[in-house]
Amino acid sequence: MFDLNNFNVNINQHIFWDKKEHFLLDEDIDSNWVLYAIEDGECSYEVESHKGKCKFGDIVICPPGIIFKREVITTLTFHFINFSINSGDDTSSFPVGKISVSDLKRLNNMYYYLKLYSHNNNIELNQWKSSLISDIMKLHYIETQYSSSPKNFVQDEIINYSLKYLNKYAYESIKIKDFSASLGLSSVQFTRRFHKCIGTTPIEYITSLRLRRAQVLLLRTEDTLDCIASKCGYDNGFYLSRVFAKNLDISPSDYRKKYR
Repeated sequence: MFDLNNFNVNINQHIFWDKKEHFLLDEDIDSNWVLYAIEDGECSYEVESHKGKCKFGDIVICPPGIIFKREVITTLTFHFINFSINSGDDTSSFPVGKISVSDLKRLNNMYYYLKLYSHNNNIELNQWKSSLISDIMKLHYIETQYSSSPKNFVQDEIINYSLKYLNKYAYESIKIKDFSASLGLSSVQFTRRFHKCIGTTPIEYITSLRLRRAQVLLLRTEDTLDCIASKCGYDNGFYLSRVFAKNLDISPSDYRKKYR
């Protein structure tokens, strides 16, 4: 296992891919380190002797000069990160292939910020994003080294299933009452159970996903507010604007002007 405090990741390029149906090439090779951080969907991978499938919670790492084989299994949303490690650092024990993080809530928060600034690869932001990647690596290290029996921090299988479902369908019409019933729970029971595991309510979780997408679309497209609303699970731009301003203390139009 790599030394927790003796490596420095430097991001060269960061691209966020949303709902990718397939890779242009089934395999590729790069002169730098490459990392795939999966947010949604599933893909297969092969890096040297390491191969398998990866999904949310998994990260695939490929060293420089090594063939990286990959194939989309279900529509994939992920972060592509091209990075370097300081020449003086010993990379012989640096992770290769798939690593997994159990603390999905914390990982999701890190992905939120990576996605928010994925459109910008300036030096200052890449340095900050490099620190996030280092934190993810260290989180994996802590979980594997100091847990006597590594396990998912979200141990409730119903909530694990719910997270996957909400991540997939957050941008469509979701009725918590109906979804709760499909799990054999009342909406009150489900909300309490979800909040106990995740620290937020299902509605708040869905709202955070929708607003995250709205932020990305505001910065990366010329779409109208009504168009963005339809892509984020809201009926119209007026309602999206109300939710956006209430949660982020800024209107969508002002957000677009300020951060573009």
